[in-house]
Amino acid sequence: MSTKKLPVVGKPSIGRKVWNNIKTIVTTLLLVIVVNVFLVEGFIIPSSSMEDTLLIGDFILVNKLAYGARIPITPIASPFHNTIYSTLLQLPYWRLPSTQTINRNDVIVFNLPTSYTLPIDKRALYIKRCVGLPGDTIEIINKNIFITNTFYQDPATIQHNYFLRPDSYLDINYLKKLNIHEGGRYYTGEFDYTFHVSKADRDSLKKRFGIDTMEVIVNQEKENQQQIYPNNPSIHRYNADFWGPIVVPKKNQTIALNAFNIDLYKEMIQYHEGKKIELVAGSIYINEQVVREYTFEQNYYFMMGDNRDNSEDSRYWGLVPESHLIGKASYILFSRETEFRSDRWCKSIE
Repeated sequence: MSTKKLPVVGKPSIGRKVWNNIKTIVTTLLLVIVVNVFLVEGFIIPSSSMEDTLLIGDFILVNKLAYGARIPITPIASPFHNTIYSTLLQLPYWRLPSTQTINRNDVIVFNLPTSYTLPIDKRALYIKRCVGLPGDTIEIINKNIFITNTFYQDPATIQHNYFLRPDSYLDINYLKKLNIHEGGRYYTGEFDYTFHVSKADRDSLKKRFGIDTMEVIVNQEKENQQQIYPNNPSIHRYNADFWGPIVVPKKNQTIALNAFNIDLYKEMIQYHEGKKIELVAGSIYINEQVVREYTFEQNYYFMMGDNRDNSEDSRYWGLVPESHLIGKASYILFSRETEFRSDRWCKSIE
């Protein structure tokens, strides 16, 4: 009876170990990239423009499936650094089907629409609240927002800049407890202050320090403010508190164009719709044809920061086209500025 010798199983060679490690690293990296591009991405809040909803140091998760994940327009790029890329290959804008509709008050991450020299998906990242939807007419009167002539009720977390005059100096520790850090002593008097606070914090300050009144600071109507969109004070004397009206274009919506409103739409038509537009001797030319109206090819949105008096938003750089949307800000995973904030872990964003 013959017997066969079993093969001797030895230790894997160094080369096989290296190859297995490489495969593991590459597979993990590809999985991370797929999740990052198509499913969810993390961002750290760098500024106070969304307080009290989002604080500096909040690490948030952005749901890219919500509005349909955008296929990379600049595919030759680092998935972890927005500034490392090559424009040798540029793909047309396209996104996967959405799982949700965009609703008013959604907090959205998007690319800044005015960085015209950069590819769309490599423009600066911004996060704001969606206030105006496609087809809405937006007007701001004395800080109050009207959407198609209907008053818009701000969320409770919205902040404004208030002037107050207590009888003595304010307790800095109490201000820190309320997370009030924007503002301070005002030049008009010894006990004069201005602070960016929500209505709830305003009421807490009034009660704590016995302040009779706290007045919100408002620009004057028709007082032109520099850098406010569309930055043409000879026709539109807008400021952050008196702005509009403007129709937010909806896909396939036709809007009449004239010498008064052309400044509101010409950048959208030129830079986001890819048309040549000129104003010559009072006539509007699009692709060298005289026009009196234009039918928009994509949806646009009016975005605002919750810290209304310290936010550069659609009042400053115009409307956001659908092609620039990245995803819906859904959760605060954790929060840390100088130390961890235990009350902000795994918190949904409203």
